[in-house]
Amino acid sequence: MFGLNCEYAGIGPTGFANGKQHDPVRCAAVRIKGKGASTTVLYEFAMSSLGGLLTFYSVVFDPDFLNNRISDSTAGMQVNTASLDFGCREAVMDTDTHGRKRVLDGYDNINLDGLQQELSRLLGLQCQFITDTRERPYGGSECVIVVLEDKNGSKWAVRFPLQFRAFPGHVVRTMKREVELRQAIEKAGIQEIMKLKTFSAIFDNPARLPFIVSEWAEGKQLRWTESYPALPQRNRVIRSVARIVLDLLQIQNKEYTATGYITTLINRKIKRAQDIKLPGATVGEYLDQQSLIAEYLVPDLDQAPCVLVQGDLTAENVIVDQDFNVKAIIDLGYAEIIPLQFSACFPNFLTHEFESPHEPVEVENESGADGPLVWGSKNTEMMRRDRAFYLRCVEELASGDPMLETYYQLLAAENEIRRYWWLVAATKLKVHRAMAACDWLQTRSLTTPCVLGNIKAYPIQVGVYTSGSSPAMRCLRITTELRSSKNSATASVMTRTP
Repeated sequence: MFGLNCEYAGIGPTGFANGKQHDPVRCAAVRIKGKGASTTVLYEFAMSSLGGLLTFYSVVFDPDFLNNRISDSTAGMQVNTASLDFGCREAVMDTDTHGRKRVLDGYDNINLDGLQQELSRLLGLQCQFITDTRERPYGGSECVIVVLEDKNGSKWAVRFPLQFRAFPGHVVRTMKREVELRQAIEKAGIQEIMKLKTFSAIFDNPARLPFIVSEWAEGKQLRWTESYPALPQRNRVIRSVARIVLDLLQIQNKEYTATGYITTLINRKIKRAQDIKLPGATVGEYLDQQSLIAEYLVPDLDQAPCVLVQGDLTAENVIVDQDFNVKAIIDLGYAEIIPLQFSACFPNFLTHEFESPHEPVEVENESGADGPLVWGSKNTEMMRRDRAFYLRCVEELASGDPMLETYYQLLAAENEIRRYWWLVAATKLKVHRAMAACDWLQTRSLTTPCVLGNIKAYPIQVGVYTSGSSPAMRCLRITTELRSSKNSATASVMTRTP
């Protein structure tokens, strides 16, 4: 899950990964026999990370409660997840059209006629909705996008934030920050980030919501699997993404040190844990995270510039043409300027991708809804090849530039995976819970080797399924057992179901 030695892993109200029909959960199933256990299925999946770390996750639940059909097969499990609710409170996804929404909470609040009139005024040209986005907008968990075309044939993407009800102040601050970043990117001449045309960072406008207008990126969202695209096209995409990532590092400032950055993040979480504003997290866990600063901080880079990262390089945010030339990187909602030593990471589609349709946002003094955490993390031969090629591209492109060469060294470091998840845990509560449960991925040496896929090769501790007085109180216990030649530690994470 956190490393790369895992076919597929998921944590959520069902324990399943997101219900993709073409990529079923691959895990062994064991029917538990005996009184009171006939309706219980134990899912076991295992992984190993750097340094020989061995972690087992056990999820025990009642399939009748999930109302889900399960069928055994000799190759593992085929899980029909079409009827599962993964905690998405904002939208019902249209599974027939990528990125479209049939139902969108808050979309009706937008005055589309007012938007059309305002754009015509701002652009000086009459604009019309295209690609059916007036009725079926593009979007994700953070925003909704409509597309308009002016009479000269220019196409414009208009993006509205979705979290205006819960965090109106945060929405305005985030939008203003994105506008500043887009202006800096345009000044730096980075062509793959679509140019900003205009924006409104207030609610009191004809559209009734803040919005950003940028050029529309022609092409299609990147589709990235183990077998698609073919190797030449994969290499073309990887090299282009590596170049764009390094180009974005041009956008810099020196507002804070690396020590100040990470200390502030963790201290803020400690304060919120003390105020009982972070359910499922304890002050002690954040103190454990804080104690690792000395291990992961690079003192020589403490005063290095802070640099721009896109923050959400999923395949869906990469736009390509029919020949897999990268035409654009979209969605700067998570873009930020952070210390150089914390900026080095692989694109999400080469490491992990969150599969939850509702990924909550946490901001200072406010807490997002506690939805499920579901992601996939693969360590197939192709994934390893892709990562190695990406690293080689970064090395070649960084040659001769001291700062970029430092970036490469950080990315190639042995502890890159553990360091990355340690940092992410400072901003994402659900990642924090999982990291704390597996002892912050501290390296262990094993006395017994494990062959991935042969779960019986090493003993595990079975988690306990508990039921409350109502379905809302039913929980999954995810038990993580770390074993070494000298010690063993067991920790549990409780995830409440909707």
